[in-house]
Amino acid sequence: MRGLFNHDPNYILGRSASGTLTLSVDERGLQYDIQAPDTPTIRDLVLAPMQRGDITQSSFAFRVARDGEHWFEDEEGIVIREISRFSRLFDVSPVTYPAYQEADSAVRSLQAWQEVRHSGALRQAINQKMARERILTLLNI
Repeated sequence: MRGLFNHDPNYILGRSASGTLTLSVDERGLQYDIQAPDTPTIRDLVLAPMQRGDITQSSFAFRVARDGEHWFEDEEGIVIREISRFSRLFDVSPVTYPAYQEADSAVRSLQAWQEVRHSGALRQAINQKMARERILTLLNI
């Protein structure tokens, strides 16, 4: 695992294999600690802006597990993507502008969810699952 600045592999801040990057998970989510190299480039580009409060956000580059996301619409009609599991974590990064590294994937998966939702396929899949569960319940009696 690598700690990068702005997800840029040219600016390696730390790496778990070398012991300069540690990851942990707590009740708030994934946390990381990087022991960045003491070089003029890193001091000027990353550390000084962080100390001033100019860079205060983080981003994680990841791939969502097949069953690791749930799409739903809240009571106000806002579509929400809830991610519960990653299949792969690529890097952790202090960033200037936080965003999903896989933005195109998120848009594609949102569009796929909307298409399924409007096509009736989602209702059909739910009905099929309920029918299977009912059959299994009957067979176990």
